[in-house]
Amino acid sequence: MSVRLRFQTFIPDDWVKSPFQPFPYDYVTYGEGDNRTYFDPYGSYRTRFNLYLYFDSHTINSYKYASPTRLKHVPLDPSVNDTWYEEGEADLSQLGIYNVTWNGYDSVSFKVEHDVSNGIFNMWYMPSINYYADVTVYSDGRVVMDNGRHDGFPSYEFYKDIGNGWERIFEHVASGDISDLYPPAGQPINVDD
Repeated sequence: MSVRLRFQTFIPDDWVKSPFQPFPYDYVTYGEGDNRTYFDPYGSYRTRFNLYLYFDSHTINSYKYASPTRLKHVPLDPSVNDTWYEEGEADLSQLGIYNVTWNGYDSVSFKVEHDVSNGIFNMWYMPSINYYADVTVYSDGRVVMDNGRHDGFPSYEFYKDIGNGWERIFEHVASGDISDLYPPAGQPINVDD
């Protein structure tokens, strides 16, 4: 028996004005989003974390992905034609599962943690996307997530697949306020599916 899990974060808008103004100060900064709606396990994302759980061999394979971070800097003075872009790759080293415990062939428990910055500004004015939760997955496909929290921004989708295609088990609609990235991660994650 195997179960696949997918944890995704994404920004529904095409571009979002950033309240975190890096230099130069005579520009407005926008972050590129994913320009999509919910319920799309194959859609564009900021981060994607796939887990493949194999109960008969007590094995978990994990795959981490991040879309490039792209910022657009637009001059405050509309008469200045000097829009410029920059791009960076996120560091995925703080995305993973920990404390894996197999309960025979019936279930596996672990903690999932996600603390991923945007790849351009790894400073206090550009906080990371954060979520964490205790997860138990049963061999029949049931998933329980508790003691979990996530930021209010961006949007979150969690899926499972037990052989019949992806099924959404959790979603959070982004608050629309990028400053909701600041700690603490205050939105609860509770799943019993």
